Amino acid sequence: MQKTFALLLLTSLAVINGCADVLTEAPLASADARVPQHAVAPDYMLQDKMVRLNDADPNERAWAAYQLGKFGDTAATAIPALLQLLQDDTPVLLSRYLGGGYHSSNASTPGEEACQSLVKIGHDAVPALQRALRSDKAVVRQLAAKALGQIGELGSIPELLPLLEDSDRQVRAFAALALGSYRHPQAAKLIVDALPAAKPGMRAGMVYALGQINDVLVVPILIQRYPQEDVDVRAAIMYALGRLRDGEAIETLLLGLHDSDEVVRANAANALVYYYNPRTMSALINALDDPSDRVRDTALEALQQLTGAELSLDSKRWRQWWQQQQSNIPSTVQ
Repeated sequence: MQKTFALLLLTSLAVINGCADVLTEAPLASADARVPQHAVAPDYMLQDKMVRLNDADPNERAWAAYQLGKFGDTAATAIPALLQLLQDDTPVLLSRYLGGGYHSSNASTPGEEACQSLVKIGHDAVPALQRALRSDKAVVRQLAAKALGQIGELGSIPELLPLLEDSDRQVRAFAALALGSYRHPQAAKLIVDALPAAKPGMRAGMVYALGQINDVLVVPILIQRYPQEDVDVRAAIMYALGRLRDGEAIETLLLGLHDSDEVVRANAANALVYYYNPRTMSALINALDDPSDRVRDTALEALQQLTGAELSLDSKRWRQWWQQQQSNIPSTVQ
């Protein structure tokens, strides 16, 4: 794995485009979440849509998968056919079905529509989706991870963890996003418990997921692990501490600004945008003199967001400005 895990993951999300949008915009998953019940679908309607999943026209296949999702958990008999469709990454012309209620803000594929329908089927689809995580096709592993993250059953977490060291970059990103979509303390505990024994390639994704889950109880654990981890994990820890926004993290973030790796330093600077106090301001101003363009640019953006001041990369001007601001603050407030 490259040492720029955090940036690599963000790049992967940009590559994924609509896939990541759907995952991150989905309702937050909770422990053993269940998709609401739907009206029972007549057998003949299910059979008609399942036959169309094999149509020669990819638009027809995508439409059929979309329609099956409307039946929710009553379409459980379609699970094998929908799983088979996950590998279909043919772009589809969404406008063809706009008038019939088939629409999306992103370009789609039959596999994407099958993924969303499996999410709507919910609990019954989980075992098959867990098996699909071991598919030899990367796109199937990606979409299976995405679906499991949206369904949100805690039992899927141990199945998702190995994908954090998948050979495919996008699969790793999907797995991290899926794990991060859980919003339950038990999810954080499961990941934390697995962290010490995990391989280095997995730990960075696990830390990223902890930041997304947003449970501040993990902050002391991340602080403790920072000095002993490799560069990928240290970069992810800086990202996660920024997301968690706990005052206990400030000392570690300030240490991160002096890390030997520029990505770690840049992530630390970006995280400090959530911590406005004299120490962080001084540290960010000092970071404007960092030898890395990435760190300097990130520190400048953080300072501008913290203060609203539109100053340049000139650290001297920032120090003068900050001294003036401090002189206007009563000593009892500083």
